[in-house]
Amino acid sequence: MTLDQMIKICEELPGARAVLKIGHHLTYNVGEKSFVWFSQDQVPIPCDFKCRKEDFTILCDTEGFEKAPYIGRFGWVRCQDISRLSSQEAKTYITNSYHVVWEKLPKKIKAATGRK
Repeated sequence: MTLDQMIKICEELPGARAVLKIGHHLTYNVGEKSFVWFSQDQVPIPCDFKCRKEDFTILCDTEGFEKAPYIGRFGWVRCQDISRLSSQEAKTYITNSYHVVWEKLPKKIKAATGRK
């Protein structure tokens, strides 16, 4: 996957919004909560995403993935190189991360995302 392809997946999700954080990290948020981070200044480009508890250990034990630095303790996983992901894998990881974050949003904020 390329960064542009990953961005397209993010932008198709209801209420998703791009934000630059810590200077150069492109993040996508829903309801002001991040669900994916791209370190676009690194080569290869890694991405961090939130996952379900039951998937965390499995992903961290998979080649090309690791516990995300600093935020791994909150259930975030790093894919070390987005170009190694198939389009289906990328869509699954990003969409699942979006849902994990969206499910924890307050009702009022959920309603504002436009998602049903």
